[in-house]
Amino acid sequence: GVFCAIQETTHEVINRRHLSVLQLLSEHISDKSSTTDIFKKAAEIFKSAVRDFPFTITYSIDEDATRATRVAVSGINEEHELVVPFIDLTKCSEQSKNLKKVMSAGEVMLVNHSEVRNPLSDSFEKGLSQSLLFPVIPKDKKIPVAVLMIGINPYLKLTDEYIHFFKLIVDQIQYEVNVLISNTERKQTEKKIRDSEDHYRLATEVTKLATWDLNLQTFELVHSPRLAEILGYDSNKILTHQIMHDHIHPEDLYPIVERAFDTALETAVYNYDSRIVWPDKTLHWVRTQGKVLYDEKNIPSRMLGTMTDITELKNAEQALRESEKRFRTVADTAPVMIWMADRDRKCIFLNKCWSEFTGIPINEGLRGGWTTVVHPDDLQGTSTKFLKAYETHSVYTQELRIKNKHGEYIWIMDHAVPRYSAEGFFMGYIGSSINIHEQKNAKEEL
Repeated sequence: GVFCAIQETTHEVINRRHLSVLQLLSEHISDKSSTTDIFKKAAEIFKSAVRDFPFTITYSIDEDATRATRVAVSGINEEHELVVPFIDLTKCSEQSKNLKKVMSAGEVMLVNHSEVRNPLSDSFEKGLSQSLLFPVIPKDKKIPVAVLMIGINPYLKLTDEYIHFFKLIVDQIQYEVNVLISNTERKQTEKKIRDSEDHYRLATEVTKLATWDLNLQTFELVHSPRLAEILGYDSNKILTHQIMHDHIHPEDLYPIVERAFDTALETAVYNYDSRIVWPDKTLHWVRTQGKVLYDEKNIPSRMLGTMTDITELKNAEQALRESEKRFRTVADTAPVMIWMADRDRKCIFLNKCWSEFTGIPINEGLRGGWTTVVHPDDLQGTSTKFLKAYETHSVYTQELRIKNKHGEYIWIMDHAVPRYSAEGFFMGYIGSSINIHEQKNAKEEL
């Protein structure tokens, strides 16, 4: 027969053992939900490779690098002085100094410490008194997320090749940490985008805003369904820039819209209110706001913006103007003096009768000239009573003397009531002044 002898070198056995550990790490520490889970699973694998990892301790580093928390251990009693729950990195303990050194250097560091014996193995008659500290630094980060302490087997020579193996171990852990952080950041970014889109959608729905995006080179238009509704179409209508252009009221096209467009190309701000004509020929108002975007050559390339239907607002403004016009017409034809004051007691309206009686132009009276016509003996009492009425929002009535255009002081009766908005907010007072001079004199003669 033939006798064959196979001899394996120690080097080959060690290499095979190292490869086995790396494979286990690759298979079992991926897809973890947290860095702590990664470190704990790695510690379990280290327990099965006690020759290379007599003991390990993993410390998680907080974001501001002021605290290290123990998250995983293998091969060492938790009562040992090295296995502390956390290390205050602002203190000057030996462990704190070592961790800060390796964190600052960003490289492996050899440290000495009190003797450690693996309670789960009888392989080491000698105690372990040296360890290697490895920082676990994620990609694009300066501060390590963790520091891994690996006890050194006193029976193995710590060669460059052995340190390289440990670095491969740390690289594998670091890779999985990077994947986890990247996935977490991606999920957070996706959530922020979804939240932002939800908020934007809600904002446009609540405010009934339409959005649009115009390519300034091709004039291709992309828009939200609301834009079609604002122009009088169903929401599924696809609009073009020309269709929008055709709906602008002819009187507003050039003096308002085209001018706003030219201004936007210079200032990057697009803003105008204009009338539009619906397909059913009814008239509506819109408010358009936008911003010009430029390409790398600083040439206008796109315009983004919004459009709002402001027909109700414009109708309300028109109704208000007509109401104010009617009020002024009635007030100016009234045979008594009429005045109005706002919530800050500032006079905001004087009718024509007041100006004709006092001889003071209305604009001058609104600037405070009305105080010059009140009799000096009546000014303080009148002001005090008017102020008290303002504080309580009560009806104000006062007899006082004012100077007419001939320089004569005439007795009048002031009567005013508080004004309120449609929402119930106090707006000031509206009052009238009636000439009671003859009645006053008649009473005095009696």
